[in-house]
Amino acid sequence: PDNAGRMLALVRTYLASGKAAEAEAFLNDVLQANPGNLQAQVLRGMVKSNDPARLAEAEAEFRNVIEKAPDSEVGYRALAGFYVSQNRPDEAEALAREALEILPDNVPLGLLMAGFLETKGEFEQAIALYERLYAIQPQSQILANNLASLLSDHRDDEASLNRAFRLASRLKSSEVAYFKDTLAWVHFRRGDTAVALDLLEDAVEQLPEMPVVRYHLAQVLLKDGRNESARQEFQTALELDKSGAMPFRAEAESALTKLNAQ
Repeated sequence: PDNAGRMLALVRTYLASGKAAEAEAFLNDVLQANPGNLQAQVLRGMVKSNDPARLAEAEAEFRNVIEKAPDSEVGYRALAGFYVSQNRPDEAEALAREALEILPDNVPLGLLMAGFLETKGEFEQAIALYERLYAIQPQSQILANNLASLLSDHRDDEASLNRAFRLASRLKSSEVAYFKDTLAWVHFRRGDTAVALDLLEDAVEQLPEMPVVRYHLAQVLLKDGRNESARQEFQTALELDKSGAMPFRAEAESALTKLNAQ
């Protein structure tokens, strides 16, 4: 019970086996022995959130965690995740803003808020937030990746692209496909199509269902003069983007229309 990872693994096993009642009973025992175990209470809220009839109870659990420990990220992250799962993004964003006012240097909460800003298309605000978070935690590859990605996607000036390159260069030895995609796109934006193509082919092999990676590959293939391959990748990217939320969807549609007309 004092090991959060093992406790989570056990609860997930219960839920995967259809034993929600046993999971809740286990967590009740943990909390009876230690009422201050925030992770156990969050997990109890998670168990309740799996039952449509107990969503209000789940929300109350998460709010109670925040009330018990307003200086901890645990409750805020749990409640924001609950709001997102219930398609209540405005409440999730408002909670993240509230949490960051209390814990302004908390990186996980900052990442959560940056994600909301990106979803809304407020990219300059997201960049500013990532810059602040990166200054707090410069060893973070996730922050380096996300900041480099936004700079290379949404800025064209040389200083920003150079900054993106320095950040992304930290990721060159990584096998993480998302990092390869970012590094590839930065190389492409700086005119190095050959390096970008090699990296993106690897990234697509690892993430074949990720629309934005297919879009990046399509743009690089188009630049390389491989129009038919580019057309196929643009088409695949749009087909995979079932929600219509892919960045640069309009650009992909425009490029595909031009290629189809040739």
